[in-house]
Amino acid sequence: MSWAGWASPAWLGALGLLAVPIAVHLLSRGRQRRVRVGSVRWLAPAATARARRLRLARRGLLALRCLVLALVAAALAGPRLTFPAGPGARDWVLVAPEVAAERGRLEAANREPYARLDALLAGGAPLRWLAPGAGAGELATPPPAPAADSWSLVQEASRAAPPAVAFEVFALDRAASLRGARPQIDRQVVWHAVVDPAPNRWIERAVPLAGSRLAVFVGESDPAGTRYRRLDVAAGAAARDGELEVAVEDGPEGRRAFVIGGGSLAADDALAVPQREPPGAAILFAAERAADAAYVQAGLEAVRDSGAVALGAVRPLALGAAAAEPSRQDLGGPEPAALVFWLSPDPVPAALRESVTAGGVLVSDQLARSEPCDCVVRPLAGGLPVRFDRRGDPDPPLAAAAALWEDRHGRPLLEAERLGDGAWLRLHSRFHPAWTDLVLSPAFPAWLLELASDASPAASARIAPSDRRAAPDQATPRRAAAGAAAPDAPGAQTGRWLWLGAAALLALERRVAAGTPA
Repeated sequence: MSWAGWASPAWLGALGLLAVPIAVHLLSRGRQRRVRVGSVRWLAPAATARARRLRLARRGLLALRCLVLALVAAALAGPRLTFPAGPGARDWVLVAPEVAAERGRLEAANREPYARLDALLAGGAPLRWLAPGAGAGELATPPPAPAADSWSLVQEASRAAPPAVAFEVFALDRAASLRGARPQIDRQVVWHAVVDPAPNRWIERAVPLAGSRLAVFVGESDPAGTRYRRLDVAAGAAARDGELEVAVEDGPEGRRAFVIGGGSLAADDALAVPQREPPGAAILFAAERAADAAYVQAGLEAVRDSGAVALGAVRPLALGAAAAEPSRQDLGGPEPAALVFWLSPDPVPAALRESVTAGGVLVSDQLARSEPCDCVVRPLAGGLPVRFDRRGDPDPPLAAAAALWEDRHGRPLLEAERLGDGAWLRLHSRFHPAWTDLVLSPAFPAWLLELASDASPAASARIAPSDRRAAPDQATPRRAAAGAAAPDAPGAQTGRWLWLGAAALLALERRVAAGTPA
C-alpha cells in the first residue's frame, strides 16, 4: 500500500470544526431539576463529587463526537491510497532515447539523474523507452527517432500500465519536447529533468529577397532562452556574423540554406528553400496617380527587403486604354499577387476583385469627390499619429464594410470588406503627401508589413526539435482529479470507507449520549 495524496485537500480545513463539540462540552451543564429541601448544608460535598463524576463520564462522548467530525472532513478531502496490483507489479522507468544516446555529454553536467537511473536498473526495475508503443513491453535497444513529445508519450504509457504502477521518467527539459497541454495522470510520477547545457543553432526560415539573395533567420538557444539572428546570403555563397556562418547552395534537389558548425543537430541544421518566388505585389495606377504609386512602391520594397515576410517582386503597371482589364500576367505572372493596389478614379474591375478571392489583399483609393479633412488617426496599434488633410467619399459605398480608421467625426477613412478568403480595403483618401502624411511616416511601411503578412501564407509557429530552451517549471504532469481514477484501481476509493466509519460512530455517539446520566 502507498499513499497517493488527497483529491481535495482544501476540505482538511474542516478539521477546525472540532472546536465545536469541545466548546459545547465545556459550556454544557446538563439537564437539572429543582428540588426544594430544608437545608443544603449536607448536600454540598455530594454535589462536588457528582460534578467530578460527570466530567469523567462525558470524555468518551466528546472523543466520539470529535472523531465523527474528523472522519467527515477526511472523507470530503478524498484520501488516495493505492495497493499493489498483484505479484510482479513493478514501477516503470521511462527513458527518453536521447537521454541514453547523449549520456556521455549530458552526464558530465547531470550526474544525479543518471545515478538514480543506474540504481533503478540495478534493482531490476523494468526499462521502457519514452517512445510510441512504450506500454507494449520492454525494449532492448532505444528507438532510432528521439522523443517528439514527452507529455503525450507519458499519457500513452499511463493508459497501458497497470493502475498501481508508478513512473520514474528521465527526459530532457527542452521546451521542444514539452509541447501541448500538460497531461493529467492518476498515478505517481517522478520526473527527472535532464538539463542540456550546450547551445544549439538551426535554420528557422529563409525568405527570398531581390535577385538571388535570401534572408536567412537562424535560431540560437540554450537553457536560458532562444534568440534569432538574420544573415543575408547570396545563392552559392556564404555569410558570417561573428562565429555564426550560413551558406546557401543549389543542388539536384533544389536550393537549401545550412549552418556551418555551431553545434547544430543533424537534420535540423539545414532548410530547403522553395525555388519559385513567393507571391508579389502589383500596383496598377492611372497617369494622374503616378506619384502615389511611387510612394506605395517604395514602401513595399522596404517591406520586401526587410525579410520579415515572404513577398515577391513589386510590379508597378500604368493603366492605359488597353489595361482597363488587367491580365494575370499584369498581376505578377501565373500566381496571383498577394497584394494589389488599384490607384485610379475608375471602378475596380471585376477580374481584379476575383484575383484576391482565393487569398490576398486588394487596396483601392477610388474617389468620387473629395473635401478637406483636418483629422488625426492612429492606423497602427501603438503607432505614430497620422494626419489626413483631405478625404474622399467612395461611390458607391461598400455593402458590408468595417471601418478600420475613422476621422474625428466618426466618418470612415479606411474600410474593409471580405472577398472570399481575401479582403478589399478602400481608402477614403490618397497615398500622396498633399492628402496625408502617412506616406512620409514610419507608420506606412509598418502598415504595409501588416497587409503583406495577412496576404502571405502564415509563418510556421513550430518549435524546432533542437530548440534547447529549458522548461523546468512545466516538466511535471498534473495530478488527475479524484473522479478520473481508474475504476479497477484497488483501494483507490478510500473515502467511502471513511463515510461508513463516520456513520457507525455517529450511531454509537447517539446511543452513548442517550445513556449518559444527567
